[in-house]
Amino acid sequence: MSLVDRAATEPEAVLREAVAALASARGAERVTLRLAAALAHVELGEPAPAARHAHLALAAAERAGLSGLAGSVRLVRAWLAVDRGRPRAALAELDRARGLAGVELAKARCLRGAAYFALREPAAAELNAAVAGLAEQPRWLANALIVRGADACYRGQAARGRADFAAAEGILAGLGLRERAAVCVHNQGFAALRSGDSVAALRLFDAAERAGADPLRHPEMLLDRAEALAPAEAAPVLRRAIVLLRAAGKERKLAEAMVALARCSLRGKEFGAAADAAREAVELFRRQRRPGWAALARALGLHATLLSGTGGSPGEAGRCADRCARAGWPMEADELRLVAGRIALQDGREALGRRLLGQIHGRATRWRARAELAKGGEVLRVCRRGLTARWDQELAEVGLGAALAGGDAATVLRWARRCRGDELAGPGVLEYFVHENRVWVGYRGRVHRLAEVAEVRQEVAGLRLGGGSVERLERLLLPAAGTGPVRVLAPVELAGVPWNGLPSLAGRAVSVLPPGWQPVEGAAGAPVWVAGPGLPGAVAEVRALHRRFGGRLLAGAQATVVRTVRAVAGAGLVHVAAHGRQGGWLELADGRVRVAELLPRAAGTVVLSACGVGRALGWARGVVVASVLEVADAGTGAMMLALHERLRREPPAAALAAVQRVHGHRGFVCVGQAVSLPRRSRASSSTSSRLQ
Repeated sequence: MSLVDRAATEPEAVLREAVAALASARGAERVTLRLAAALAHVELGEPAPAARHAHLALAAAERAGLSGLAGSVRLVRAWLAVDRGRPRAALAELDRARGLAGVELAKARCLRGAAYFALREPAAAELNAAVAGLAEQPRWLANALIVRGADACYRGQAARGRADFAAAEGILAGLGLRERAAVCVHNQGFAALRSGDSVAALRLFDAAERAGADPLRHPEMLLDRAEALAPAEAAPVLRRAIVLLRAAGKERKLAEAMVALARCSLRGKEFGAAADAAREAVELFRRQRRPGWAALARALGLHATLLSGTGGSPGEAGRCADRCARAGWPMEADELRLVAGRIALQDGREALGRRLLGQIHGRATRWRARAELAKGGEVLRVCRRGLTARWDQELAEVGLGAALAGGDAATVLRWARRCRGDELAGPGVLEYFVHENRVWVGYRGRVHRLAEVAEVRQEVAGLRLGGGSVERLERLLLPAAGTGPVRVLAPVELAGVPWNGLPSLAGRAVSVLPPGWQPVEGAAGAPVWVAGPGLPGAVAEVRALHRRFGGRLLAGAQATVVRTVRAVAGAGLVHVAAHGRQGGWLELADGRVRVAELLPRAAGTVVLSACGVGRALGWARGVVVASVLEVADAGTGAMMLALHERLRREPPAAALAAVQRVHGHRGFVCVGQAVSLPRRSRASSSTSSRLQ
């Protein structure tokens, strides 16, 4: 196998051999060595040295009159130009590549399709032709399928895109290209995300990293993960991606990362940050000569300024939405028209508002537009019909707002459950939900209007820093909550609340269920005890637990990320004592692992003796005991030993409550429960009352 062919599978070795042989090589051999070195650098995620070798290879080929090799080098230069956010430069390289035929022509069509895709111009014809012509070139065929899959996802054909990604994964796995195949698993998660299934997307993203996809080499993976997370969790992921993309010189993806940050900030209602990110994205796309993406960034920026009231007008938004739709972003155009139409109606410009809302074409957004135009009780009827046709979270939120305006508690709770995506209910359940930045709770057939989200977050942040008050937090969040066990259905906005520390809940069995919570299934294996580095008392804590209860122990150098992830799979009980890092990371012997990667693998209760990781449990599976505050080292080991003693004979929430009565709450909460909650029957939901 030639050096060029080996570059994909052995980039480090090929680079060493090519550079060593360059000193004595001449003519075609020298061009081939430069080409192999360029491809090796591409595989290693190093575009700058790859571009230098490709430039020198092209100059040598043209000096020697080697037109065939010059064409091959131009293909590499075209790929690098696409990857660095210069699709028009890529098209210019392809136009200069003369005399291409057969497989080389199919490769050129693949790259031309990739350039068109980056420009948001029609790419399907070129990509279909490339796929048809690359059957005998499996690596290139996989590349063409990946680009075609991404193009399909952006055109609203997520199922077709996922099929292309799966086909590419099979090809690359068959070639032994493990990491590339793993990236295709990640791409399938992207397709799930585009179809609206963020839970499936996160599971596929985690599976891809377990299979070998490395975000440090492919920071663009972090952009997709951020889109699947709640805004508070997504923002630090995006900022990390932006730092990595700048360092790697991946200008194309850097611009797209700024778009992702603008979207994330919009979802989190941080309109100033969204507008700033959109402005930077517009400038990057302008320099890259990518007008289609620039139209998207302008639409996001105007969306943010309209919502914040700092600029723009409904009429300007309508024109911007038209340009955005023509550039191939119909969903974002519809979202902008929806906001502009709503503002026009509020300002009394009914004709303009109706015109903007009438121009909305997307199925889900069209139902939201109809709800905006409806009056009184008709709003709920429109929302119900729209949700029957297709699930749409924003439409459900519109229905919840209309129910709150109507004032009937039973109707409000039905719509709150629709927004949450389940019908979980039962005695002693506090059903929290957030609407328009205010916290509400349903309890015993009544609905109570509580504090603003910002007030709750300020108090929770104060508790983390040692200056807050659980008494004040209780006044913000808790109506009369009776006695006995309590189940708290908590949205992600309340993920950092130390429920067990609130005076009215202290010493009671409290189970916190985040959105989308599911019980575990399957047989449970032996317990696993893990101690991370640098945490006083961690090793002693897990060694004591291991001596008392048996199972598998990972401490010191044994507690690596890979060993821990593998050991957790199927374990009936997992205990990790480690440093907790912001964003839900645990510090292990050779690096960090996300809590979200461990939880789906365990078959039983997971206890995380780590600072603050309970704040990252925006969704969970099974039962997790973790702290939302900083955990003091002194006394925590004794508390954990007492907890595990009780876990042998009591449900997790009851066991935690019992040990907290002795050791204090220390911010620990029990997320999930051993069995699922009963569903609310139609008969039991018929009682109505007014809002409180």
